[in-house]
Amino acid sequence: MSKFKSILILVSFTLIFLPEKIEAAYYSADLKEAINIECKKSVKEKKYSTKNECVKSLKGALEAQGIVSVNQVPNIEDREYIEDICVFDIKLGALRYNECLYKAVNNALGIEVVEPPVLVKNQEESGNDEDEEAPPVQIPMPENVINDVYNKVRDMTFYVILWKWNENEEEWEGAKTGSAVHIGDGMLVTNCHVATMFCGFIFDENSDDYQMCTNIKTAIDVISVNENVSDFSNPKWFRDLEVIKEEQKSDRCIISTDDPNFDYPSAEMKYYSDLKIHDTVYAIGNPRGFIGKPTEGKITMLYNEIPPGIHEMTSYRLIDYRLKYIETDAPVDKGNSGGGLFSSDGKLIGVPSLCKTIGGPQECSLIDGEEQCESFCNLSAPQNFAIPIDMFLDIM
Repeated sequence: MSKFKSILILVSFTLIFLPEKIEAAYYSADLKEAINIECKKSVKEKKYSTKNECVKSLKGALEAQGIVSVNQVPNIEDREYIEDICVFDIKLGALRYNECLYKAVNNALGIEVVEPPVLVKNQEESGNDEDEEAPPVQIPMPENVINDVYNKVRDMTFYVILWKWNENEEEWEGAKTGSAVHIGDGMLVTNCHVATMFCGFIFDENSDDYQMCTNIKTAIDVISVNENVSDFSNPKWFRDLEVIKEEQKSDRCIISTDDPNFDYPSAEMKYYSDLKIHDTVYAIGNPRGFIGKPTEGKITMLYNEIPPGIHEMTSYRLIDYRLKYIETDAPVDKGNSGGGLFSSDGKLIGVPSLCKTIGGPQECSLIDGEEQCESFCNLSAPQNFAIPIDMFLDIM
């Protein structure tokens, strides 16, 4: 019987943030009003889904442009004049109003006026490093960072089903679901608890071996999050991927397909040494079967060694102590496992692997007369751990 006729979804255990508040003396009442007017209009025109999302994006762009205040001008009459000539720009948008202030304040201070700075590439990045006279290349201010990141990385993000063969029923059953990210040449990173049937460790003080369920026949299928995942006849499914690299103790697996039709883009990477606490991060995966869902958060801690608290969150008693972890507050849940944790410029920095379940919801059911409960990630106070992408490259 085809494995696509029966699916038992047991979602695998898993497991953007622009500053909410840019503290600057230059956020005048008029600038705040300009932001308020622009965001009301943007939400109404459906450029943003919420006003808060718009405010965060605008503040990020203003910070990059450089926030200017009339308070930089010592002469009170000059300040009042500047406010008078720029007041009409408030209704034209925050960036337009800030640009008016920039020019007027610089004129009042006797500083040569140049166009307000925007994000620019230097000559080396723009490909003009040999031409000293070449102008810098302007990069447009992002209107919606989470959409920019999502549009960049969704084509490399996949939904994963691990199937197992039921000998009694003689049919395939869906054993686990999760996520994966394409890193090139048909290879995808994911967690081993998504892609393999793990039986447990051999608990012996003289051994740190683990054992796999070698007696269970399994198969791995993946499909892009852009496709109809619910249609198991969809030709966009890629069947029977192979686990080509695995490190069970640290939950790192790499799966691969040699299907010639697999022509998806691969992720750019940003390494652990380049990350900083409070960096903006975006988790994109398939939490509880909600396909390709993005969430935002920040890096709350970087661990060079495994913290003792990890042992309370995982059934793995023997963990590779060389492993590093990225802790974030980006909301994730079961199904995000194996997916991507991305930086604000859309680079893959890690793979979500564990989540804090204390305080999270539980779902209980009767199985053979006994109540069994499954815990999900705490979404009200997220504490999640991702394995840096560097550590997946280490096992290749």
